[in-house]
Amino acid sequence: MTRDTGLLNYVEWANIVLNAYIYFLVVREGLTRRGFRPDIVVRWMLATLCLACLVAIAQARDFGGVRAHIDAFYHQAEIEGHMEGPSMPWQARAPATHANSLAIMLVCGFPLLLAISDLKRFRWFDWLVGTLMIVTIFMSFSRIGIISLAAVGLGIVIVLTIRKDYLKAATATISLAALVLLFVSIVYAFDINRFKVLMENTGSVSNVRSDQTIGWKLREESLNRSIALAERYPVLGLNAASGALNQQDMIVKNAYTYQGLLLNVYAYSFVSYGLLGVAFMLALFLLILSQVRKVRQNQVFAATAFVLGIGLLVAGIAENVLFFDGAMITVNIVMAFCVMRVSRTASNSETALEPASSLAA
Repeated sequence: MTRDTGLLNYVEWANIVLNAYIYFLVVREGLTRRGFRPDIVVRWMLATLCLACLVAIAQARDFGGVRAHIDAFYHQAEIEGHMEGPSMPWQARAPATHANSLAIMLVCGFPLLLAISDLKRFRWFDWLVGTLMIVTIFMSFSRIGIISLAAVGLGIVIVLTIRKDYLKAATATISLAALVLLFVSIVYAFDINRFKVLMENTGSVSNVRSDQTIGWKLREESLNRSIALAERYPVLGLNAASGALNQQDMIVKNAYTYQGLLLNVYAYSFVSYGLLGVAFMLALFLLILSQVRKVRQNQVFAATAFVLGIGLLVAGIAENVLFFDGAMITVNIVMAFCVMRVSRTASNSETALEPASSLAA
């Protein structure tokens, strides 16, 4: 039920809807050109995420009083003023408008390091970016971001096991377990209520009285209310019903404008787009996760897509990951490489496309 008028309105709408897909097209077409190197594209993406981490850390720690300048540059205070459950000043969130958004963007970017390890030898820059992403996710104090990061780690263990790299799989498992143990120890040592709700059997989140858990309470209350309303329009969802009935107050423009933080991607897809939206969402997840069947082949990005899909699957419990460009740009770039079947050469320092006949197939 949005009545856009004028060229600029339609340009803005097209940018919101198609922005992430443009990256898919650019990478896919680039791979048909001689000299196009996937490792350069991936490292530019990692460099972008590295810069985002540095800005977010500076904001969270307020180095030199830059927090106010960063907030003003990204208009975060203005945007979060329309949200239920905005970020706290000490949460890392730049350049995103919310701490959870930054965390999910970094979680989706982390599997790119797996692609780099298949394309090239790890450099100091790759270790630096990986460390910064992990640190920034924790400094965002995003609960779903931390859980999704653990899921990504588990996905990497699965990939290494499928490849029969048992020593690396064991090392990754021990490292992941050590990080989880360290995290739990820090939570209880510093009595961080925001994270205790993840580990204690407190029953309903609504019973936890803390300003640090208000976001979860709003989401829990919203979920039941949203599903009850959406069941009246199960096929096409509330977006179509809002337009057909000319009731703008029913529109679900995005998860933050809907009363009560409707941030579960599975519920949001049903509420907004009905059974058609759920079918599309499931097909998209199946497309990404199905790349696991190519993990043992010579294709570079199949493992990256599978691990990224696991992160999305878990993050979708509390975030609208499929409607967030910061996450979907990475997804589309990785899937473009998968579609074009980028493979490793014998030297393991160069990449190539499979023969045209196999691409056509």
